[in-house]
Amino acid sequence: MPAQRDALLDFACDTLNVATRTALSTSDIPLPSEYGGEIRELISEFGVVRNRMAPYPIGMGTSRPARMGNRPAFGSIAMSAAFSERSPTVTFASLESHKIGGIVRLPREIDEQSIVLMGQFLARYGAIEFARAEDSWGFNADGSGTYEAVKGIVQIARDNTKTVVLASTKTKPSDATLDDFRTLRTKVNKAALSGRLSAYYLDTTWETRLPSFRTAAEPNVYQRLPDGSALLDGYPILWTDVLTAYGTTAAADSPLAVFGALSFWWMGEHGSPRIDTSEHVWFANDQLAVRFIEEIDFDYAALDSTAALITAAS
Repeated sequence: MPAQRDALLDFACDTLNVATRTALSTSDIPLPSEYGGEIRELISEFGVVRNRMAPYPIGMGTSRPARMGNRPAFGSIAMSAAFSERSPTVTFASLESHKIGGIVRLPREIDEQSIVLMGQFLARYGAIEFARAEDSWGFNADGSGTYEAVKGIVQIARDNTKTVVLASTKTKPSDATLDDFRTLRTKVNKAALSGRLSAYYLDTTWETRLPSFRTAAEPNVYQRLPDGSALLDGYPILWTDVLTAYGTTAAADSPLAVFGALSFWWMGEHGSPRIDTSEHVWFANDQLAVRFIEEIDFDYAALDSTAALITAAS
């Protein structure tokens, strides 16, 4: 009956407090969080030395790839005259295993239940860090205990006067001029200037400085090509973020750039980079051990194949 219906509706509204209550919110009933499993990271590209240096396998103990030593030039020989004796020599580089890497503890629950694919995550992490370490050692190893007495490109250049050092008080990266970059090319073997053997190696931040080297007389001294690569005086630029970044603050005695042919450097490697796992190391904690290892070394095949641009010491 209409009267009964109205009475029931009024009772229901009073009971449910329809006029004042709002809809349920997440504070009343929490909603689950949904996470994506795809990993995408924005990092600089590494792996320069692995791509540009000559690979050499390290076997047992020390490997010694050959270097060209003394190269006496041929000369004119008169008719019926005796040939002048020439005595070219050979020296040897030295490559030994130097182990780099790290270890990650991984609870079993995360390995089995993580929404992120842990195998992919750790493989990407390992590959990037291996490449970063190789570039750091290949360019910056200074013969100290940090690098187990290994000397990279910059230190070998320092030891053998294959450097261009900015004038006194020129301690800032911004003090380097186009002439300094050009003088750097005079420090390497002339053979390295031919073809596309050689390149400039710079931190990516120099991309903001190099365009200012252009002048009305030389509008193409620096070129940024459509594929993202760049040229300085016609030589390719390869970006590596293990050298000194461009800036206007002092960075005394720091390597700004390298020029040369890295193909005349050996990158020695024993085996290949490895990722090993073990469930026994931290068995009592129910954790997995993920170990990253590679064994590498660096040495030059030609001493005059590379040179370094360095800021003043003071």
